Amino acid sequence: MGDKIALYHRVYRREDFEKAAKDLFDLLKSAQVKYPNVDRILYVDIDGHKNADGSYDHDMVELQKDFGIRFMGKFFSEVHFPLSHFINPNPQCNEIPQMLEIFSPENRCDNQLNKLYIENYSNTEFISEADVYSYMSKVHDFLIKYRNFDFDCMIYEDNHDAKNLHIRTWKNHISQLINELYNTFIHGNLFSVAAMTRTLIECFVYYSILVWPGNEQLVHHWYICNLCCLRKNDDNVRDMIQKYCQINHLSFKEMWNTYSNNPRNKRWLRQIIPSGQLDFEAYCKYLGDTQIYEDYQSACSFVHGQDLAAKTLPFTFYSSICYRFDMMMVYIFRIIRLFPLNDTLEIKLPIWKMS
Repeated sequence: MGDKIALYHRVYRREDFEKAAKDLFDLLKSAQVKYPNVDRILYVDIDGHKNADGSYDHDMVELQKDFGIRFMGKFFSEVHFPLSHFINPNPQCNEIPQMLEIFSPENRCDNQLNKLYIENYSNTEFISEADVYSYMSKVHDFLIKYRNFDFDCMIYEDNHDAKNLHIRTWKNHISQLINELYNTFIHGNLFSVAAMTRTLIECFVYYSILVWPGNEQLVHHWYICNLCCLRKNDDNVRDMIQKYCQINHLSFKEMWNTYSNNPRNKRWLRQIIPSGQLDFEAYCKYLGDTQIYEDYQSACSFVHGQDLAAKTLPFTFYSSICYRFDMMMVYIFRIIRLFPLNDTLEIKLPIWKMS
């Protein structure tokens, strides 16, 4: 049996036929570019889109049968929708059209701004404003491209270099966090948005410190410190660190004595803050940006309801939602810019200006 790849897509309950079809087509094109002519198996889940009797609505019936099986089926070896499954009896077609055009007028977007909005609040109209909806759609399309961006191959010649491997783990973690944060905002859970924005701010600060000019060796301290914390009872951890130090031309004795006897996961930051308390305010001061800590405090206050404003504003004014939205977008793109982008992604990077 030859190589095969599995592709998965989830249709959210407020996405119409046109949006779902476009996303599936983009997924197909991306797979063909990254894995040319490899047999593809498509799995699709659909949230909601049910009639009162439990059957799928017209959009999703057409997506699964006419579009998913009759049109898309030939480009896959297998297709699995909730309503039906299809195994291609013929060799998979790899001549994929450059563009997807939908000619049926009833399937074209009707410009009703009801697909993206904040649920569970009386002021949900915020995201139904045309400029906000248009921007969120652009962000969605950008994040799809960013998720599929072949980051590793672009910037690393040596995929076995230990330092670069650590940086890739940061990028992958941050990319998943950004996607989850965006989806959480769309679904309307502002408390989770604030909590995840706070986490994103923390990631931004820690990674900014790691890539700060002059801190080239700091990622090794971060890795060894965390290895000692996570695996302090592992008999093999000493050998692992010794081998790691040998590969990266580090002093094993110095690293082992520094982190093994007092394994705390923030101890690596003593390399840049040799005295004083190790807290988030100190890390922000190291970067010379006091606004970061103010934003962090604001997110914490919102999550914990530490003041009257945090307890009342989320349910009162548009500005409170807009502020969460603005802070989320600022740090999404600040942290994305810590990693290199190719020219195509740079051009498509959506710019948000809070009015």
